[in-house]
Amino acid sequence: MQGSYINRISKVIMKIVTILLVGLGIGTILVTLIFATQLSQYRMKAGVLEYSADVNEQFSKNVSQLENLAVVMENKQIKGRAATLAYVDTIVAANENLSAVYVAYDNKELVMSGGWIPPEDFDHRTRDWYLAAKDLEEGVYVSEPYLDVQSGGYCITLAKPMVSNGTFI
Repeated sequence: MQGSYINRISKVIMKIVTILLVGLGIGTILVTLIFATQLSQYRMKAGVLEYSADVNEQFSKNVSQLENLAVVMENKQIKGRAATLAYVDTIVAANENLSAVYVAYDNKELVMSGGWIPPEDFDHRTRDWYLAAKDLEEGVYVSEPYLDVQSGGYCITLAKPMVSNGTFI
């Protein structure tokens, strides 16, 4: 009888130990999953912050280039279509994040990097970016992202009015 009592106690102890070990295993798995999730979220946030800083830096450079281009054109430091084309081509060549740079005049003349010449029925003066830039007192117009017909990729347009002697050019 005493042997069966010891066997029963041994079985109960074994069941308790088994339950504790299974619980410990499940707890370890849960803690590992929680830790891994937290670490993943931390890395994702760090990556987003780094990417955001890169985007902001590139954006600032592009705005600065645009402002410099406007000053050059306003002060007539570059004259003629060929010289303007060479200048905007140089800007695009120096910045892999730019798909195009163009100078758009109020007289319907458009000089675009790469030498693209618009068809006769194309009028940039009706485009949202042109109209918005024309209405600016200062600063730079930034479009919402849109799908570019030529490249097939998403892009934004930065536009700044060119003003000479108080007149929009």
